[in-house]
Amino acid sequence: IVDIATLQHGSRNVLHDLAFTLIDAGKTKQAEKIFRTPWLKARNSRINLHALLLADSNNLNALVDAIKLTRSLSGVNQSQLVTAAIRVALRLDQSDMIDWLIREIQENKIQLDIRIKKYLNY
Repeated sequence: IVDIATLQHGSRNVLHDLAFTLIDAGKTKQAEKIFRTPWLKARNSRINLHALLLADSNNLNALVDAIKLTRSLSGVNQSQLVTAAIRVALRLDQSDMIDWLIREIQENKIQLDIRIKKYLNY
């Protein structure tokens, strides 16, 4: 199945999908190995898709893991992941997590959607 998916969608898409499936299942060590593949570059459209899917299922832990694991990917834009995590944290009333996310934004100079910035007074 992976061979067919790779032919159809390309190896980068398949690796991103596999890594996010592992993150969703709580298997972060395996996902980390995938993201550390030397030639793998960020596929931001895939990352954004998975951010939305994780947010729809209110999976805040997986979003946080995804933020941590994709941080070192070449060419990554983490704004959608962080935005999704903030929305879920607000939904779940997780103020400690919101504080961590704001520190993450500041430390890594992540650009946020203007609406989120206004809402957070950031």
